[in-house]
Amino acid sequence: MSSRPQPGDRPRGFVFIERRTIRARRPFGACGFGRRAAARILAPCAISIMAVGCARARGSDSFAASTAAARSTCAMSSNSSPHRVEPARSSDEPGDPFVRRRCGPWAPLLPREPTREVDLAPPSEAHDVVLGVSLGVAIPGNQDLKFKRYDAVGAMSDFLFSNDVNASDAAISSAHVTVWRKGGAADGFGLRLEGTHWTTRTTAGHVVERLRAGSTAQAPPFHEIDQDRFGLFASVARRFSPSGPIDTSPYVFGGLGVGAVRSRISRGDTMWGPALGAHVGVSVPLADRLRVAVEGRFVVTHDVDVRGYPKDWHVDTSGTPTILGQAHLDTRFYALTIGIELRL
Repeated sequence: MSSRPQPGDRPRGFVFIERRTIRARRPFGACGFGRRAAARILAPCAISIMAVGCARARGSDSFAASTAAARSTCAMSSNSSPHRVEPARSSDEPGDPFVRRRCGPWAPLLPREPTREVDLAPPSEAHDVVLGVSLGVAIPGNQDLKFKRYDAVGAMSDFLFSNDVNASDAAISSAHVTVWRKGGAADGFGLRLEGTHWTTRTTAGHVVERLRAGSTAQAPPFHEIDQDRFGLFASVARRFSPSGPIDTSPYVFGGLGVGAVRSRISRGDTMWGPALGAHVGVSVPLADRLRVAVEGRFVVTHDVDVRGYPKDWHVDTSGTPTILGQAHLDTRFYALTIGIELRL
């Protein structure tokens, strides 16, 4: 009789093998690591995490050393994986997301080195806005006066000329706003917008008659001429400080500009004409945002000639000598002013 093998017996000459289906789980989801690869990565990282936790209790020096060792261990374990080989990188390399790339979901458990904050905001002041007012004295240049008499039909009957003219000094006032650039290639340059008003009085001395047919050679009934002017100017300016920071130290400034001037002449005419201007000065701080400025100016503007040929005596004003090759752009004025400036 043959006996069948029982469940516990070990038959002779035969080996019974149980077949089981083993399904490998993927510990990292879509990464596809096998159990051996997972063990190679997780075991060193777990040991490093434990070492870092112990080092925290011992002190900051041990903590820093353990942190560096943990990062080195994780990097070695990742490089040893057959699925991905990356060169070890220094933890000091900028922009290296070391912990999360090397240690996966255990990154929050590893300590991170303190980072240095960098202020990426633009400068708080890219420019200065300065408001200023000033008063001073205006000194006219040499002028000529031309006295003309017209009859009822608009024909000139008398023409008298005087180059012996006494022009009195007068008050000048102005207000301006200047935008100064700070930083960059245009550092120290600025744009200045200004309104200026000044008046002068001129008196004709010796009057010379110009020969004209039918001239009556009558003297004009007046010799004093009041001149009132108001100008608008736009200037390109430059400033620099030879002694220190521009906000807290005295600085020198200057500029060149163009503009338009309205001239009103008593016994004459009123007209707008082109003008050129220049200024140079020194600004000295009084307080945090308050300064005092002393400034010298030069202005050349258009002559004023009578238009429309009205009846009776009238006068034309003109500067002398002619400059810039323009016969009617030669009425000059010089000014010295002192004022207060406020930096907004």
